[in-house]
Amino acid sequence: MIYKIDFQDKNGNIISGALPMYSDIFLYIKSNNVGAGLNFRVKLTNQTTNQYYNLKLYPKIGSLTVTTHISTLLRYLSNLNNYSLYVEVSEYNDDTYVGGASVQLDVYPRIYNSFLPEISDYYYYYYSASDFDKFSKI
Repeated sequence: MIYKIDFQDKNGNIISGALPMYSDIFLYIKSNNVGAGLNFRVKLTNQTTNQYYNLKLYPKIGSLTVTTHISTLLRYLSNLNNYSLYVEVSEYNDDTYVGGASVQLDVYPRIYNSFLPEISDYYYYYYSASDFDKFSKI
């Protein structure tokens, strides 16, 4: 069963109240289900426009928690306006439904310092047979 749904900043601090869409926001889900096939299906819905995104999240083996970065999705849902976000989380053991929980909160187009990794942690390479370039982590 889902034990906790939180929204965190890049330092792991829990965000209460409205979410700032231009900051780094992470969705944190914790369960007390110890099943080997644990996974979560998350639906993020903009209540104003009814636009939504579905995610399927798997915790590491032996873990009961999952954390995922959702800032980009919050911006895609926004249309640059504030909106009410409805987050519906369903818990599954393989494909068997176990339980669910939901949260509703506001998202505002606030701007804070966003976390970006040091560019020195990455290297750039170009593959001549492709039509794109890549950044890769060292």
